Amino acid sequence: MPLKDDKTNKQIIFITPTRQRPERMADLTMLSQTLSHLKNIHWVLIEDGTSTSLIVEKLLNRSGIPYTCLHTTNNGLPCRGWAHRNLALKYLRKRRNEFGKNAVIYFADDDNGYDVRLFDDFVRNVKNVGIWAVGLPGFGKHGPVEAPKVENGKVVGWLTAWRPTRKFATDMAGFAINLDLVLKSNATFDLRCAGTMPEDCFLSQLGISLNDLEPFGHTDSEILVWHRKTADSNFIDYSTFGYNVEARLPKSVFCDRFFNIHDMSYTDAVKIAKGLEV
Repeated sequence: MPLKDDKTNKQIIFITPTRQRPERMADLTMLSQTLSHLKNIHWVLIEDGTSTSLIVEKLLNRSGIPYTCLHTTNNGLPCRGWAHRNLALKYLRKRRNEFGKNAVIYFADDDNGYDVRLFDDFVRNVKNVGIWAVGLPGFGKHGPVEAPKVENGKVVGWLTAWRPTRKFATDMAGFAINLDLVLKSNATFDLRCAGTMPEDCFLSQLGISLNDLEPFGHTDSEILVWHRKTADSNFIDYSTFGYNVEARLPKSVFCDRFFNIHDMSYTDAVKIAKGLEV
């Protein structure tokens, strides 16, 4: 059962899609070590596949973090964790009473870098939709940072080099949402998000405006979360000497065909999902 929420200890629900790859256990180990410093949280981790893996279950058990481990395939959606986040949201909708009254959802990718202050200083203080800066190391065309433009305590636009005209020009790591705000909507990640970015698409389904956003961290300009990626490794020709090192699973053909979904029409996305040429 969740701890009783109060103004400074709202329950945080972390939603983390993950897929098997050689780098995964390094990433999940770092993330679990970060989350283990926090109280009153629940970690919903969704594996990409037809079952959960023993190595991940062992890590979750060792962490001592309350968790739920689910699994799903991409189900005709882009290979970007969309189906996995949808499954987590479905799980939460069915089990609302098992979580804190004022619980907050945060989409925590398994390979990002997090300062624990992000969660205790920002996320726990979100009333409806909180927003903050995200560092973008290694994403050259996106610029070094993406952040809300704040004037007089209100979000009035976006500080970003990547598609600055988006209504919600934020990274998946750059916001957190009140659980009930999400659950009273039908917000999801699906093919209607073709032609835009998933963050923009999802937030637009919540019926909110820029005026509803609660900015954090803009006064001291400090970045507390970094959208990063562990470099891919190729161990095909090397022995693991009996140690538990995960192999990289082959990609579905849909991964490549949906790669530029943010630039395609809904009609083309539906054709790809059906296995048709566009």
